[in-house]
Amino acid sequence: MVIGGQRGPNGESIELNSWHPTPEGGPPEWNMQAVKEHAGVFVYNCAVMGC
Repeated sequence: MVIGGQRGPNGESIELNSWHPTPEGGPPEWNMQAVKEHAGVFVYNCAVMGC
């Protein structure tokens, strides 16, 4: 999981993304799990790893 803060012309937001490996061994596939709009960008990049 990766938590990232975004600043853009419409304000600030925080995104929660996850990825999983592809069966063919190619690059990982990323999926956006959630977005919180108009949030203060207190996090720029944060990786959360689990087993």
